Formats: sequence, structure tokens, C-alpha cells
Amino acid sequence: MAGGGDTQDTRWDSAIKYRLTYGPVHFGAMYKFSDGQGGCYSASATWTAATCTGEQPHNSAYGFDLGATYAGFSADVVFQRVFQAISVLNPLLGPQSLSKPYQSTTDSVNTNTINGANLIGTTNTEYGIVTDNSAVMVAAKYVLDPFKFYAGYEHIRQTNPSEPLGVGATAQGGYLLSGIEDNNLDSPRSCKSPGRG
Repeated sequence: MAGGGDTQDTRWDSAIKYRLTYGPVHFGAMYKFSDGQGGCYSASATWTAATCTGEQPHNSAYGFDLGATYAGFSADVVFQRVFQAISVLNPLLGPQSLSKPYQSTTDSVNTNTINGANLIGTTNTEYGIVTDNSAVMVAAKYVLDPFKFYAGYEHIRQTNPSEPLGVGATAQGGYLLSGIEDNNLDSPRSCKSPGRG
């Protein structure tokens, strides 16, 4: 499900998985524990490193899969929920911009800038948009030798995070975020993708 729409969160660290097969039916469940660091956040347009509030990571996630296989036909229904998912922007749009090389947070690119020294160095860091994601997918396949028929449907919904991240938060792979957008969406964003073959 690729992080509920953010491929940065495809791989889950610190997770537990359970799988069960009973006759033609199979079931799977997976849970990701919160890990890393939440960085430093402030809603004030005049914030500094001394006045921002340390944040805790709430980047847990969970997912379920229920499916079955019978006589050449197989189908699955998959659901996934990812909190504080991160999509990475081009760093030249954020803290490493040649025209505005400072860190920002809260609203949009360079809306609320940090005053004074950067909280963390901007070298080898990422600039990210943070969202809470929900995704559901239905997929089916039928094999009638030598042909294979596929059908699928996916719906992804992204909202602004219920818990904000801040500058210095940890992204997947251990990278640090030197710029954050916690309020990027004016309204929930949905994507629907039917498919067949």
C-alpha cells in the first residue's frame, strides 16, 4: 500500500506482523510502533529555537489483509492507516533554497520561518509534508490457462496530521527533517484508482 500514498513510508521499522492461513482463506495483520524523534514545533510566526516545543513521534501505523484463493480465483481486501506519514519535497524548495536558506514549519513552504540559527544543519536533510493517511484496496485475479484476468480498486485519503511534527524530526531511514509542513492541506485529499487487465 506504499505508506497509504507516501512511498517514503513503505517500509515499517519497529513493527510486528501476524499471518494465518486456514483452508482457502488467509489473513494478515501488521502494526508499527512509534519510533524516532518528533522534532521541535511552534505555531508562532516569531518562534526561535529557545521558544519551540519538543514533540513526541506518533508515527504508528497498522494494516489488515483478508483474502481467499479457490479454483483459479483469488481476491484480497487490504486496509492501512499511517500516522505522520512523510512525503519528501525537493530540498531546493525548502531549507536548502539558494534564495531563502532557512527552516520553516507549520503552514506552507517558508510561511513561518525560524528566527536566528537553524535548529539543525540543512546538509543531508529532507524537507517533508506530513499527513495522516488511510487506504483501502480490493484486488482480484482469475486464471484460466493460458489467460490471467485482473481487477482492482484503491482509495487513499490524506489529512493534516492530528499530531504535528517539527524541525529535527526523524524520517524513514534515519534522515532528519530540516523543514516541515504540518498544515499543507486545505481539505482532506482523496485519490481513487480502479484497474483491470
